[in-house]
Amino acid sequence: MPISRQARITRTAIYLARHIRLDGLAEFEAEKDLIGREVRPIVDKVLEMGDGDVALAGPDGLAFQDFAVRSARLDMGTVRRLVPLDLLGTLQAAGTLNGPWKQAEFSGSLRQQQAGLPATLARGVLRVDARGDTLGLWANLSLDSLSLDGLRPSYPAIAVGGAFAGDVRLAGFLDSLDLHAQLTGPADDITGHVAVFLLGPRRGVHWLDTRFAQLDLHRLDAGWPRTDLTGRLSGSATLDTLAAPRARGLLELARSVVEGMTVDSLRARVALADST
Repeated sequence: MPISRQARITRTAIYLARHIRLDGLAEFEAEKDLIGREVRPIVDKVLEMGDGDVALAGPDGLAFQDFAVRSARLDMGTVRRLVPLDLLGTLQAAGTLNGPWKQAEFSGSLRQQQAGLPATLARGVLRVDARGDTLGLWANLSLDSLSLDGLRPSYPAIAVGGAFAGDVRLAGFLDSLDLHAQLTGPADDITGHVAVFLLGPRRGVHWLDTRFAQLDLHRLDAGWPRTDLTGRLSGSATLDTLAAPRARGLLELARSVVEGMTVDSLRARVALADST
């Protein structure tokens, strides 16, 4: 196979530099000292978290192999350096870590809590891809408790309370993150398939398809009526800190009850937009 001009130049440069030593050069020693001072505290902190193999992986930074995390407690501000989520409080983890730091896969248990509020507890596998500008997330989680009250300081748009349990799957990047959820909680059963986007100040739903059975809105918020709803909600929504929220959807109800009144069926289109 013919050798390209670039390959010949590279091989020649390597050959000419074969006897060059950088030891003792002021610039090289300063750079080596800087790397040592920056990397050593990180490695020491990582080794405090657990046991296993940790190595430097070139441009990917640290790499883990079967690294057993005994019990790590991290401030969410630290976590956001890798995973740009708005969660506040602390994150506790126990499990196994594998892969390069920016493509790490964690298998075990996670506990997020904010300032004494109820915690969110999850078990399963979580993988991230933070190599580019847009974060990728893949997860298969079993939620022992998804606390809406505990998540509200992080996401003020959550207007309801209570805790749910069930299974959640995530796949994709934050510009179009595919989410499947099967949850059971105070308002009964909810099953949803959603494609969300979380891009800085712009958050929203490309589309959603949510089904519910025996849904009691009063158990989510005491200001809402008592209900026993069975049906489906589909649509899309956009929340932007720089603009008014927009949403539209289709609500379909099978035989349901609202404050003692029976509704045989209902099909309604709903929309939310800036009125100015």
